[in-house]
Order: sequence, then structure tokens, then C-alpha cells
Amino acid sequence: MIYLGESLGGAVALQLALQRPPGGLILQSTFTSIRDLARHHYPLIPPLLIPDWYPSLSTIARLQAPLLVLHDDRDDIVPLSHAHALYDAAPPPKRMHVLPGRGHNDLVAISGTEYGFLITQWASELVDPRLRSCSDRRSGRRGLPG
Repeated sequence: MIYLGESLGGAVALQLALQRPPGGLILQSTFTSIRDLARHHYPLIPPLLIPDWYPSLSTIARLQAPLLVLHDDRDDIVPLSHAHALYDAAPPPKRMHVLPGRGHNDLVAISGTEYGFLITQWASELVDPRLRSCSDRRSGRRGLPG
């Protein structure tokens, strides 16, 4: 079983994965924590007034499943820096793809078949490790159909 969570759903999927490890975890446009995201959008609010809910950055190191991080480079809700931070803090095996020209709410719609290809390719490598070209890598669009 593979868990997939988008944005807030990514934080929830990570918490579930820590309690019941899946065969793989996909985090799409996921934030590092509610506090970090709120501080990005509302910098004048003191951090102590913002609950530290879904502290994904501080918990992802305990993940015991392969990870795929998908994010867009024009996300105006969850900055790309959150994806990089989660990826960097996660243990291997892991992979990250940044999809150019997409925003927070249109990543799937604009990506079309490329989105499905990324997930299918990654999931296939989980089933058959011989298909894996690199278990710990960060990439953009290189080598992808589209």
C-alpha cells in the first residue's frame, strides 16, 4: 500500500506512515508545519501564537518507508523551500521531483500524464528494485515524458 497526501493531507499521510508504515509515501505540495506555513503568510503574528500542528519537518526523520516528494515551482501557498526541507530531512530511499510551471492547486491538472508517469515509475521501482536508477535523488523534469 502507498499513501499519498497533498498539502494538509501530506502532513496527515506522514503521521499515518509513522504509525503504520506503508510500502511507500508520496508527499505532494506538503508543508513543513502549520507554524512554518503561517509564518510565511502572516509574518507579523508572533510564532508562539501559532499552534505547531503537523510538525512534519521534525518527525519525517523517523519515516520507515520509501518517499516521493512532488512539488511545483510556482506554489503560492506552500513554498518550494518546504519540499526541499522535508526531502533533506527524510531518510533514504527518497526521490523528489519539482514540476515547473505549476501552482499549488493545478499541479495534477497541468501535469496530466506526466503526473501519473512519475508515480507509476516510482511505484514500479518499489516492486522491482532492478528498475531503480537511483534510490536517493532529486530531479526536475529531466528524462520525463511530457
